Amino acid sequence: MNILLLPPIDSEGSESPVTESPGLGYLAAFARRQGHTVECFEPRLAKLDYKGIAEYIGRSDAELVGFSILDNVEGVYQVSSLLRRKRSSVHITTGGHLATFAHRLILKECSAIDSVVRFEGEKPLAQLARSLTSDQDLSSVSGLTYRSGADITETAPTASFENLDNLPFPIRYLPDSHYQRQPFNLIASKGCYFRCTFCGVHRFYRDSPSLVKRYHSPDYIVGQVESLIDSYGSNRFWFMDDDLLGTSKRERLWIDKFIKLLEDRGIEMIFSLMCRSDTINRYPDLLQRLRSVGLKRLFVGIENINDDVLTRINKGVRIKGHKYIPASRNLGIELVGGMILFDRTTTVTELRNNLAFISQFKSDIQFNFDLLKVFFATPLYEDLNSKGQLLGTWREPIYKFENQTIATVFHVYKGFKNYFWKFLDLPLRNIIWKHIGLSNPPLPESCIREALGMYNALVVKIIRLALEESEALGSKGNAHVIFEDIRKAEQNRIEETLFVIQLMQMPSLWSANESTPKRQLAALCPQLP
Repeated sequence: MNILLLPPIDSEGSESPVTESPGLGYLAAFARRQGHTVECFEPRLAKLDYKGIAEYIGRSDAELVGFSILDNVEGVYQVSSLLRRKRSSVHITTGGHLATFAHRLILKECSAIDSVVRFEGEKPLAQLARSLTSDQDLSSVSGLTYRSGADITETAPTASFENLDNLPFPIRYLPDSHYQRQPFNLIASKGCYFRCTFCGVHRFYRDSPSLVKRYHSPDYIVGQVESLIDSYGSNRFWFMDDDLLGTSKRERLWIDKFIKLLEDRGIEMIFSLMCRSDTINRYPDLLQRLRSVGLKRLFVGIENINDDVLTRINKGVRIKGHKYIPASRNLGIELVGGMILFDRTTTVTELRNNLAFISQFKSDIQFNFDLLKVFFATPLYEDLNSKGQLLGTWREPIYKFENQTIATVFHVYKGFKNYFWKFLDLPLRNIIWKHIGLSNPPLPESCIREALGMYNALVVKIIRLALEESEALGSKGNAHVIFEDIRKAEQNRIEETLFVIQLMQMPSLWSANESTPKRQLAALCPQLP
């Protein structure tokens, strides 16, 4: 059967960076092994809107089309509806975490979609293709919710691959040139033992017949790394695992073997990964060992500095000291820290504590500041929904802040975040990544850190000013008015910070010997060559 798979679709008008989905690559690779013809299509490469995506699929010879749903359910609905008008016979299916939890809702709301693949999709997708090819009843497909006349029927899921090494290497479906600019995305494990309230990963694997967490063997992952380096000549990788390092003895043994294999085979790779803050705080030797085999960038889920907040979100951690921050800097590891600054019950004291922490390490970490988002079927969603504290729809649930001052400050911050990115081609974290692993980086690390510190300090200053003005005005505080007050008062500082970051994105400007931009950047970074 001819199968066409698509990664999550962006909302129309958004321009998120193109990144490959290894999960989609695994689906395609396994279906190909079962004898099907599979193509993966990335609409963002062609900058297609919903109509353009539907037209592309309509012109293809696909008999089975699979959409991966991340959060833009409406986009999948619209493309599916447009496609159905062009190709009445094509079978349209969806999958992913959100689709698994909302499988019946999706089929009720969008008549153009024929089925939903629940939980891990490799086996069900191949079974679905086989059943459609032989015109069999879909009741033989495991973990599928589908239309049966006017009814919606679901079949029981069966265990996926307990030994992940039985999966073929995922296909790489983006143009070769992409991998010269961006890292390969890898998945070494599936699942997570922790139960953070805002995340649905634990439930996704807990509710399936498979184990909550499984790993590929280190040999499988290192073999994949070697194959990609040999095929593409690029050695940059990003481990997308929800919790690669883990905290158990078994997980530490996995990391030990992975490091030893890289050392024994003399593999030179540059990689980044995501981890919990308690893992690297608990095992200080781990950073140095991983750095010795190529770790260059670390995404750390700090989330919050307040113990009460960490308890509210069930993070399962209380970190004191954050020893990994100076350790990472000394080892030359770039840190990206996820910080949840705002949630429904955030207090002024909690916000001030977080701002003090950010100020302390402003040149050491690229902070990702965010709102605690609610996703369907997560523990957070279930809790707020049961208490009648959610607004919006299941697709886009939102809540009101309890503290009006915090609500005003958040909207001021959100306004500045949108204002900043209107002037920037790439987030600062992508600029940093562009310099990692280059034999002759155009900017020294110290220069990047200066720009990092400027941006973090600016954000902290804006939030503090918004907090002060909002508290002073009380119920009369207006986010738009406060935004304009701060923008005018801090205009010079804002322009200087944005200017420096823009220069880091445009080497043609600062590489010219006599250019004014280079002289201005050199004033910030005297060590610039």
